[in-house]
Amino acid sequence: MRRLFLLSGLLCFFYPCFSQAVNPRPITMDEYTKAKTFAIKDPDQDTYVKFENAYILDRYRPKPYFITGDDGLKKRMDLYNLMAKEGMQQLGLMIFYTNEKGKRYQALLPNQTADGKVWERYFEDIHSIDKEEKNFVLKLSYVLSREFSYQVYKNSNGGKSMKEESGTYGSDICFPGTDLVTMANGTQKMLASVKPGDDVLSIDPKTKKTEVVKVKKLAVHEAKNYALTRLVLVAAD
Repeated sequence: MRRLFLLSGLLCFFYPCFSQAVNPRPITMDEYTKAKTFAIKDPDQDTYVKFENAYILDRYRPKPYFITGDDGLKKRMDLYNLMAKEGMQQLGLMIFYTNEKGKRYQALLPNQTADGKVWERYFEDIHSIDKEEKNFVLKLSYVLSREFSYQVYKNSNGGKSMKEESGTYGSDICFPGTDLVTMANGTQKMLASVKPGDDVLSIDPKTKKTEVVKVKKLAVHEAKNYALTRLVLVAAD
């Protein structure tokens, strides 16, 4: 319960800055229940979808979030603004979460004007998902915290173009090709020179011990203005 309590404080505080909408209104409990049945077939293609000619799901950000946990499994999270067609009023933020097996969960984050009963139902819903999908709430907190940080950064740089910066959000973070990697035999090689099949030294995130791992593949991205969100230093000895 402590995790949910802390998270609720975070989400309630952070939503007014998070929403891109300029015309919010409270979502009713009936609308909240109905909206949870709205489904997206293909998040990569369905960026603007209408329901019952009364509601719209408008993709919040062009790229999804990919989160890789300590288990090494990659999860995907897509965010959509839920709008009432009449008056184009914003009701909340729809969250579509897809695990590594392709199973999708969804939750609806109300906006800051919603009644307390709706917020209670929301926290019950994400707690229920968390029971089935381990660490769902933790990953949701991570994504929403990053969005909050980005919105604060954007607001503090009024007038500055954020196109390059925003283009990096929602992607897995990579390292420069000039970074040195320690090989299994103790020598060092530039990351750009490492090839699939090479044996390198790595840190097990659970035991914090050094181990030899074989490189399966390398992902190469165009150099852009990537944002440093967190730096963790671990002794390699």
